[in-house]
Amino acid sequence: MKIFSYVSIAICLFSIVCIPADCTAAFTDGQQARVELQQQVSKLVTRGAYQELENIAADYRANKTRFTDGGWKLNAFYMTFSEGKRTDSEWRKLIADLEAWSRGYSKSVTAQTALGCAWFGYAWHARGRDFADKVTGDGWRLFSERNERAYQLVKEPVARNSDCPERYNLLLRLASGLGWNKEQYWRLFRKATAFSPEYEQYYLTAAIHLLPRWGGAEGAWLRFAEKSANNAPAGSGNILYALIVSRIQQFGEFRTLLGSGISWERLRSGYREMSQKYPNSSWNANRFALFACLAEDLKTVREIMGDEKFIYQMTAWPKEGVDPDECRRKSGLPTFSEEATQRNEKRMHDMQQRIFQESVNRAEKGDRQAMAMVAEMLFRGEGTERNAVKAYAWLVLSGERKEYLQEIASSLSPDLQREAQGEVKRLQNRLLKAK
Repeated sequence: MKIFSYVSIAICLFSIVCIPADCTAAFTDGQQARVELQQQVSKLVTRGAYQELENIAADYRANKTRFTDGGWKLNAFYMTFSEGKRTDSEWRKLIADLEAWSRGYSKSVTAQTALGCAWFGYAWHARGRDFADKVTGDGWRLFSERNERAYQLVKEPVARNSDCPERYNLLLRLASGLGWNKEQYWRLFRKATAFSPEYEQYYLTAAIHLLPRWGGAEGAWLRFAEKSANNAPAGSGNILYALIVSRIQQFGEFRTLLGSGISWERLRSGYREMSQKYPNSSWNANRFALFACLAEDLKTVREIMGDEKFIYQMTAWPKEGVDPDECRRKSGLPTFSEEATQRNEKRMHDMQQRIFQESVNRAEKGDRQAMAMVAEMLFRGEGTERNAVKAYAWLVLSGERKEYLQEIASSLSPDLQREAQGEVKRLQNRLLKAK
């Protein structure tokens, strides 16, 4: 006979009020955090809350605000206007909203740069992300016209005493579409890094510019990464190297570190230094684990992914080429599913132990329902070792659930039944003394 369980009710209620933090917490870094910020920015644009947008960007610039992984929030703010899937009419609506912002704040470098970013994104919308030989004639024409429109908007700051790191970054992003020569490009790069030396985004943009798909020589981006890291201020070179390699990996430029020319030693050092500088970043931990898998450094994989604080972020891993579960298996770790099962079992066991102890405390004070709870948990071995004799005694004294008492009694041998009757008397005397 199936017995209605007090324990199952208690666990359900406990779970409702004690949902694990790792199930509900919003990510403070990585792709998801950037998406959430951009969604907020998009809503403000739609509402025409231009002063609020001005305040956010000004705060990000002044305080050099970063995500938990160290990425600049200012960059994510502006990516709102140049990235994302939009229809042609949605791009036009966005540009119209940003033009209204720019008219109302004619001396705002924030409005100026946001509008330039939108025209840049609209240019790529016309071109598409396909290979060059697949782009239509109209696509190339619109791509060129809209890039030029963006350039004319941001080529100089609208106010003498106000500028923004992302205005320079947008110019660097525009360079490929505008057909700049090397001298023009690197002159701007030097100007940008002089304006904001700590803004790593310039290096990531330049590395992308050097990819073969944009006309760069084979291996040029990696030589740039090495040179930039060597010339970086003391203590930041390895991190810069890791950031550049990570960004290029997201473009699918390589699928393994073996034979790639990339220094795993330097990359690993960069991520270790990032771990110290940004200790609460799950995104960086995931990226570090990814590269350890690509380097087939199973010891480092175990170190990172075996940490109980490790939280899997799916968007940190490429959709193809790397199976994190397979990498975990090779390193001797359980798969994510197996680990989740183990964690849930431990969480359930800990929860049952807590419920059992709280029930014992109440039962010893005469709470009859708590006595029945203790009896059930003793009989099932939930939160404590199984003991049918003690379960019988507690249930007799509770006066509750007589149908369950029969089930417990029928599980006992004649000798254990006699022992159970003696346990009833001993427990009854103990509870009387406690009063």
